[in-house]
Amino acid sequence: MSHGKVPVHTSNQDLIYLVSSLERVRTAGLRWVCTDGNARAALTEFYNAWNELDDNTDWDIMKAQYWANTPEDGQRRNRRMAEFPVHEFFPLGLVAGVAVKSQRVASIIRPLLPVEMGVEVIPGYYI
Repeated sequence: MSHGKVPVHTSNQDLIYLVSSLERVRTAGLRWVCTDGNARAALTEFYNAWNELDDNTDWDIMKAQYWANTPEDGQRRNRRMAEFPVHEFFPLGLVAGVAVKSQRVASIIRPLLPVEMGVEVIPGYYI
């Protein structure tokens, strides 16, 4: 959540997710970095090689519906917040589609996007 740092934040129901893929970024030759957890966490490591991305991403957590910390593993939530920022600019042509949580948001953004860019309504997306 925004913790009050986003001036006009309403709710996560209004978020718009631009969906792409690692392969699209690789093919485009964009500069990027990845983390094995939340970039602001003290223990988080940063990587910028494709083999390091795969080796240091907890793909099971990424695919899981729930990722709360457990008594056995107090870092699940942090690993789920791993990041893949792209340097300076992300071309719109690399966006494969858009995901939103409600039909209301989909109806607002559909007219603003190229026809070939699909908008999928996924109510439970990133709970």
